[in-house]
This record gives sequence, structure tokens and C-alpha cells, in this order.
Amino acid sequence: MKFTLRLVLFLLVSACGKDSKVNNASYKKYNDLLVQTEKTIYADTARTHFLLKQSTDLKSENAVAGLLVKCQILSFKGDNVKCDSLAKIAMKIAKETNDNVGQYFANSFLSDKDIVRNKNKFSVADYYRYYENTKTGDPKFHEEVLHDLINIQLSAKNYDEVKKYLSEQHDLAKKLNDSVVWYGYFSNKSIELFEKYGQDSIMSANSYIDKAIAMCPKWKHLDYYIALSNKDWLKGHNDLAGIQRNIAASIKYNYFDVADYTNIIGYYYNVGDAEKCLYYFNLIEQKCINNQDYENLIYMYNHLSNLYIKLDQYEKALFYYKKKQFYSEKLGELETRQEIEELETIFKAKETNTLLQREKQINIALSILALTLLAALFVFWVISLKKKKAAHKRYLEIIEKLEKHKEQPPIVNQIPQINTEIPTSISQTEKAVPKVVEEELIEKIAIGLNKLERAQMFLRPDFKATVVAQRLGTNTNYLSQYFTQEKKKTFPEYTQELRINYVLNRLKNDKIFRKFTLQAIAEEIGYKNAATFVRIFKAQTGISPSFYIEEINKQP
Repeated sequence: MKFTLRLVLFLLVSACGKDSKVNNASYKKYNDLLVQTEKTIYADTARTHFLLKQSTDLKSENAVAGLLVKCQILSFKGDNVKCDSLAKIAMKIAKETNDNVGQYFANSFLSDKDIVRNKNKFSVADYYRYYENTKTGDPKFHEEVLHDLINIQLSAKNYDEVKKYLSEQHDLAKKLNDSVVWYGYFSNKSIELFEKYGQDSIMSANSYIDKAIAMCPKWKHLDYYIALSNKDWLKGHNDLAGIQRNIAASIKYNYFDVADYTNIIGYYYNVGDAEKCLYYFNLIEQKCINNQDYENLIYMYNHLSNLYIKLDQYEKALFYYKKKQFYSEKLGELETRQEIEELETIFKAKETNTLLQREKQINIALSILALTLLAALFVFWVISLKKKKAAHKRYLEIIEKLEKHKEQPPIVNQIPQINTEIPTSISQTEKAVPKVVEEELIEKIAIGLNKLERAQMFLRPDFKATVVAQRLGTNTNYLSQYFTQEKKKTFPEYTQELRINYVLNRLKNDKIFRKFTLQAIAEEIGYKNAATFVRIFKAQTGISPSFYIEEINKQP
């Protein structure tokens, strides 16, 4: 199996301003902040979740720092698309405020591997410019940029340049006497030797990677296990124990590395274990699609296709070949279509031929359907335009209602403050329920509900009538009767109204929240899936959440 080489990427920084002290201070501020964030990710899941959910004021002087913290967390979680989105915002703000260091840090979180073709990342020329500008000032600052330049040259196989820069990195390691710098140098040296000389350099390369493992600070768990993976890679064979060790470490220390899963799928492909191969594939497929990581996805589809060829299951083999073709074409590798044609020629099994014929029939049917839909397109467009106008009118009514709601006094002031003590217990075994709930109980239920609303308990998934009744010291019969008599609505209707009003206000006032997926927004307010959230949102407002976000984003 061809193991994925994982180069250790350090944070990118710059010292491009005229005042080197300011740049050095800015570098230290961002570096210290992200180092502390990395330690938090490993050790404190609750704190990490809090930092990720915390809103960021994009107009504050700490906006870039706040966004970089979120990027650090998302990067470790393997959520590259969300990370890219926030990194681009951070880069834009840093550029507008002439924060070169912040801009370079944000650039480091953009996930595209091809630096030359990626329009969002700095070009290779930018890296050289920052390398020259950081030669004076903080040597640690310069070493960070130098390390990244070495990784760029390794990817391009420019070994003469790599050798020159490695010599400089070695000198800086001696000068700084920093374990992280030594770790980076030894890792780079090991990779350079093995990529350039192959098995002829195995002893030297292995010696350098051992030194890197020894020098890696033990709290830097991700870098430590990447170094162990590179040591396994140097062995030139599949090390199942090593792969399982890395997956266990990623779960324990709250980080994610797709290479571990592609490697374990490759291992089980080689031994012909289809069940375990599919198990790990199902864990990682959607993650790769969401992150647009088509290279690893193609790698795994190829294993699955070849696996089913070994098992003489040609229909499944062709299925995964076609998936491989689809994502290969997304990367511009159009020659993979020939692989499909070869596969169809080689396998004349009945199952494969039936599948191909069925696909042709489906394509014909889809062509006929497309012509029919084209004829109805104009009518659909007219209807859609009318619906959009109606939805916009409804949107304006919602905004007007939200603005008026700000001027109304809080609900808590409308409740008599006779006794704020919530009753500790009311028998939940009573069989007879009175027709009219006593005034004192009404007041206490109202006060209790108001407290739960202020604490935003309605955002929790377990905010149900049975739980709320228990929190208020009553039973579901009394609570249901209270809602019927006093609020003229059911408890589920009350919960839906609170959640949708919260979303409307949050989307109106929080630009970052608008960038969440519908699934993420649904989970934020207590729903398990986006479909339920969209259905309830439409029922409450008359428009879809996507339309509401689109309209609110148009506002200045």
C-alpha cells in the first residue's frame, strides 16, 4: 500500500512591516494564543466547544485572533470547509488592518494542498518575500517561515533548494536550542533523505525520524503521532498496530487525520477483509466529500473497486470505479474514463452487463424527462417569482416584528412578584385533575417557565413536557392544562415558537452564525436534523431559513 506522506506543517507567520518590534510582538501574541488553543483541544473538550461556539465581533481589534482560535479547532477536527471559510474572513480583516502576521497565520489554515494553483493562498513568490523580510528580527519568527519554505520545496521535489534551506534550519536549531525547532529539522531531514534516495537511505532516514520523535514535546500529541506514522511509513509495509494506535490517539486527544483511515482501509484491502474495509470507509467517506478531499476519496474508491474484483463481485467493483471516475473528473483527471471502458471490456459477467444496460435506460428516461421539464420551465419561473415576492414581503414583516419586540418590556416584569419559590413537589400520582388550575399555581408555573426561558433551556434537545414539569415541581397534566388555558397553545407549539424566535434574532445579529449549515443551526437549537428544523421554521414564519439568511445578508 502507498502510505500518505504527512509533512509536519508549522504555523505560517511574517515580519513584513517596517517596525520589527511590532511584528515580533504580534507574532508572539498569535503564536502563544494558538499554542494554548492546541493544548486546550487535547485536554478540555468542554472548553474547546465553548471557544468554537463563542461569537466573534468582526469589528473588534481582536477579531482576527478570535477567528484564528476557531480555525485552529476546526483544523484539528478535520472540518476543512468551515475552517477555510473563517480563515478567508480572517485574511480579509487582517489585510484591511495591515496585520501582516495575522494574515499569514490565517493563510496557514487554508486547506488546499496545491499552493501554486490555489488563488486563496499566498503564492510561492509570497513565501520567498516573507522569508527575506524575516531574516532580521526574531530568529524564531524566521525559522517558522523557513520551515514552511522547506515543505514547499519538498512537495516540488526541489532537493537542491531543500538541502540549502535545511542547512540554515540546522544552524537556527543550534542557535535557538528549541525542541520544536529540532523536531522540525529532524523530520524534514528524514523525509528529504527518503524521498530523494529511497531504500538506500533507510537507515539514515530512520535515525533522523527517531531523533524527531525524541525531541518532540510530549504535549504536542498530533505532531508526535505524525512522526510515529512517518516512522511506520519508512518501514515500507502496512503496520496495523501503528495505524490503530494513531486512530486511538486521535480519539483520545480530540484531533482528526484522514491519513490514518485511508491507511487502515488500504491494510484491510490488502488482506481481503471487505467487512472491515467497508466499516472504516463508511466512517470517512462523507467527511472527505464535505471537505472536498477528493484525492483521499479516489484512493479509497480504488481500493474498494479492486477488492471486489478479487472477490469476483464485478457489479460492486464497477460501482466504485464509477464513483472514482466522478471525483477524478472533479480533479481534472479525465483519463480515468478509459479505466471504466477497460473494466467494462474485461468483465463480461451477467451482473455487469445488466447494470450497464439499466444505466443506459435510465439515461434515456432522464433525457426525455429533461425535455419535459424544459417545456415547463417558463411556467415554473413565473410561479417562483411570485413566491419569492411573497416570501420577501413575509421577511419584511418578520424583521418589523423583531424590531417592535425590542421596544416591549421583558416578560418577567409582567408577572406579579408575589412568591418566586417554585414548588418542590406536587403529587404526580393524582388521578383527578381539577378543571381550573389555581391562581397561585398559575403564577408559579409562569415564573418557573420565565426562568427557564431566560436560561435558554429551550435550546436543549431534552426540553420536553415531562422534563419541564419535573423542573417546575408539577406534573404533565397540570402543565398541559396551564398551556391550554393560559397560553392557548400546546407545549410543543410553545417550544417551537421560542426556538424559532431565538434563531430569527441570532441570524439577524450574528454574521458568523449565518455561515453555519442548516444541520449545525438545527443542532444549536435542540433539533437532531435539518429537515425537522426547516419544516418547523417554515410553519412558524412562512419562509425557509435559507431565504431568510439570504435576505438578511443583503442588509448593510
